[in-house]
Amino acid sequence: MCGLRRGISICYIPNPSENTVSVVDTSGNNFLAPKISLGTGQSPFGVAVSANGKRVYISNKISKSISVIDALTDVNNPTVVTTISPLANTPSGIAINPAGTRLYVANYDATSLTVLDISALAPGTVVPTVLASPAVGNAPVGVAMDPAGTFVYVANSGSNTVSVIDTANNQVSGLPITVGLNPTGIAVALSAALSRFLLSIKVPIAFL
Repeated sequence: MCGLRRGISICYIPNPSENTVSVVDTSGNNFLAPKISLGTGQSPFGVAVSANGKRVYISNKISKSISVIDALTDVNNPTVVTTISPLANTPSGIAINPAGTRLYVANYDATSLTVLDISALAPGTVVPTVLASPAVGNAPVGVAMDPAGTFVYVANSGSNTVSVIDTANNQVSGLPITVGLNPTGIAVALSAALSRFLLSIKVPIAFL
């Protein structure tokens, strides 16, 4: 998965086999060295970037943690400043609210979405502050939020559905939306008029 800084042509790409994050300047499609080392973070997967571009959040599947990267203090050498650990489940996709105070983490090995309070993270390793864990479908992967921060959408790859979470109470809103097979990636249109329009990527799974 890839995370973009809004208004700035920077993209963050997790490298799960290296436990690093690559940074790409999309204005010229140039790789910006060096890669960001995640330290104790293993098998990075999901990416979320705060609206102000100051923080980049990476979910790490094997280490069951979230790495928090300071992207602005030293733009030439972004580093991990906080690790949220341990998480109770294996994290996959993540999304952040516009205020930068809540992180929504899909739990791939559970039928739930964890809502974390990230309003006052201290440096170093911190224990997660869990606000809620609403139930979603099987094997949730992709997570996306509408521009207003009102709803969170979760692509459930094992249920072929999308769950909708109301952020006002962190509860499921309505019935799951049936989509195609094995939905993983998901995005919400930035236009306010199309804030409920979903784009899911259907990815087939092959068993060897």
